[in-house]
Amino acid sequence: MLLIIAIAIMSWIGNIYGLPFKSLFSQEGIRWEIRNVMTNYTKAPLAEVLSLCMGIGLMQYGGLRRELLMTYRSVKQRRALFLVLTTGITYLLAVIATIAYPHAILLSATGSVLHSPFTEGLVFIISLGCGIIGLIYGIASGQIRNIKDVLSGLSYLIARVAPYLVVLFLASQLVAFAQYSQLIYFLGVTDTTISITVWSIYILPLTSFLPIKRIFS
Repeated sequence: MLLIIAIAIMSWIGNIYGLPFKSLFSQEGIRWEIRNVMTNYTKAPLAEVLSLCMGIGLMQYGGLRRELLMTYRSVKQRRALFLVLTTGITYLLAVIATIAYPHAILLSATGSVLHSPFTEGLVFIISLGCGIIGLIYGIASGQIRNIKDVLSGLSYLIARVAPYLVVLFLASQLVAFAQYSQLIYFLGVTDTTISITVWSIYILPLTSFLPIKRIFS
């Protein structure tokens, strides 16, 4: 929030002194803010975050992480782990097969991994893999017994990142304000640096609400 206010003030002052900034306090700037506030939010990686939470949540809810830390396992637990290992390897090989040869189904039209369905859908592919092995283990171990348990697993982590969704709203406005005001481009950084910075603004706050060690514990 403080950064948003700072950018708005800098855009106003810079515009007054003839710098190539668009003032966020001008009539045009205010109209842009009101018109695009929700559009800015939809550009944030909200769907990607929720997708990962569903897949990893189902894996955690099914008890797979607890199982990996155990020193003693029953026959039923060992069977469940074998199924998970087999499923995981099969899924990984299936994913590799979609990009392993020229004109594979998930490569781009030019046969490249860059800008391909694979890279653009990588978050979903990871989430789906986590969800499948979590579901297999949960069913095999008896932790997941019905569709209600599946839904509980899919929403297990989403409830824990609800506060992040509010922060993500502010982060999306921060990114949009910096781009609209031209401040981010005035610094003369490369497009790659801008892209990394933008994704850092989106993703880093998530660690405050859901540290990685808690995801897999």
